[in-house]
Amino acid sequence: MRIQKTWKMTQMAMMTGVLCIIAPVTIPIPFSPVPMTLATFGIYMIASLLRTKHGILSVLTYILLGMVGLPIFSGFSSGIATLAGPTGGYVIGYLPCVFLSSWLLEKKRNQTKKVWYFFSFACGTLCCYLFGTIWFMIIMEGTYTIGQTLLVCVVPYLFFDIIKMLLATILVIPIKHRMLRSGGYNI
Repeated sequence: MRIQKTWKMTQMAMMTGVLCIIAPVTIPIPFSPVPMTLATFGIYMIASLLRTKHGILSVLTYILLGMVGLPIFSGFSSGIATLAGPTGGYVIGYLPCVFLSSWLLEKKRNQTKKVWYFFSFACGTLCCYLFGTIWFMIIMEGTYTIGQTLLVCVVPYLFFDIIKMLLATILVIPIKHRMLRSGGYNI
């Protein structure tokens, strides 16, 4: 029992670490304050490799570490000011993203169909877009219409996010099988 708890905590810490390493990597978009980031790829991996509650705790730990000053948000930013800025809603949106993706995957625990993984990631991404877009519009105080906001904050990222979902889908199933064989994965 104690070894199992230690293993779960280690998995959560490792996944938080992966997110902390890849999330700051960004590609700025000249016409948008929202950069492309690898963070959602990390969220997909967390959602599929950890149980829902552990995934949420892992992402929450990431957000808290960034809030206290570790430069782990996009572009190596950090602090409460980043969360209160125009992109903060997307960071907060990682929580419903990991929740929904992981919850959907847990509903079909033995599912190894790649379509189900992609579908779960897409649903989570829609939650992240929703939170981020609403937050962006609130912070920008009516500067953008809903159509303009979608053109600036969602449309340019769809292709890149689909690529990340496909990559996560391809990578996660073999990783889960290895974890099962090692006894470290018990969903």
